Amino acid sequence: MSASLAPQWIIQALTDEGAVASGAKLYSFIAGGGSVPSPLLGEDGVTPLANPYTFDSAGRAKFLLDDAISYRLRLETATGGLIEERDNVFSAKSTFNGWVRATNLADDTDTAKGAALVGY
Repeated sequence: MSASLAPQWIIQALTDEGAVASGAKLYSFIAGGGSVPSPLLGEDGVTPLANPYTFDSAGRAKFLLDDAISYRLRLETATGGLIEERDNVFSAKSTFNGWVRATNLADDTDTAKGAALVGY
């Protein structure tokens, strides 16, 4: 498994009014609108975190996203009010964004990578 930083690091949750969302809760699911939970990962890139993940008293969070998963994330206040919901959120290294990793382009040992990625 490979894990990378979330698109923004450290994340701080704010309410619509701009106040710190102390104790906000982030629910993570497989992208596509389903309800299948998909865990965020701890700073070691391996340990699954609680779902929902609870932000600290300053509204801050530290977690990684699994590179092999496209997420649907739902951020709520500590009391359950919706702050934001996004589908198709992926890690900085994920290939879900349509970009081909440079390491895959340079790989000449795998017939599915290297020149095969550019049509040769």
